[in-house]
Amino acid sequence: MNEFLFRFLNNFIGNNLFFDNAVWFCAEILIFIAPIFLVFLILLSGNKKLAVKNSLIIFFVAMFVWFFADIIKYIFPTPRPFIVLDSVNLLFQHGDYDSFPSGHTTFLVAFAVMFWFYNRRLGILCLILATVVGLARVVSGVHWPLDIIGGFLLGGGAALFLRSLYVKYFFTRINPTIES
Repeated sequence: MNEFLFRFLNNFIGNNLFFDNAVWFCAEILIFIAPIFLVFLILLSGNKKLAVKNSLIIFFVAMFVWFFADIIKYIFPTPRPFIVLDSVNLLFQHGDYDSFPSGHTTFLVAFAVMFWFYNRRLGILCLILATVVGLARVVSGVHWPLDIIGGFLLGGGAALFLRSLYVKYFFTRINPTIES
């Protein structure tokens, strides 16, 4: 099923230059849009100091989870589709044995989950961004569909876990009347 989905999505590459460029943009550049969401969080907030603190928490949790994904890639090296399969429509070269989980997806999902706690609408928009980036990385030939699913599970689960630790050990010490 993983290979079937990969081949189905990857067959869209190479047929239309505009589509190929859009997929490349989504797969490689769109991840850098995420920090703009943090700027919006700060600008839309009434308490700028708290918004900056929350933005740093969101960013560092997402970076930590991305680093954790890299450790998993190192411990369990998984070849990318273009290494394993013949006739992959490869849009750009990216790594060799560091496919699972998708670091881009892991980062963006962790970012979206953390962001959701501070601004639900922008958090949902971040989750849509993560989905688009993940799909684009499969379409472009550099990830398997299971790499993206793994990135969603790892990014979401780790972000929820780290936020629960933060709430339990830091937030309640600041205001003990709030239950976690």
